[in-house]
Amino acid sequence: MISLLAWRFFFRHAGYSVPPGKAPCAIALARTEQWAENNGIEFRLEDDLDADASFVETWPESDQKRWKETDHTCYVMLCYRPVSRTWLGMQTPLSPRVTIRDL
Repeated sequence: MISLLAWRFFFRHAGYSVPPGKAPCAIALARTEQWAENNGIEFRLEDDLDADASFVETWPESDQKRWKETDHTCYVMLCYRPVSRTWLGMQTPLSPRVTIRDL
């Protein structure tokens, strides 16, 4: 069951599509958040050093100029389930920054 607090947060702050609408999308996001929590999924926000801002080139020149005169930061949200060393035949948990590729 989702919490009313989670639903309110997503209802107020998240994007949505029509159909289905703002309330059903908030319910879906709250359910997804609950599923992630129940399944040990973790999230980490990092700078996106490879962000694609090519969409700015489709804007009128004045808007492009204004964009280029201001600082912008793009982020990427990483979603992962930490891998334990037990799963790999070891005894201690791995740091979230260590991945299978690092071993």
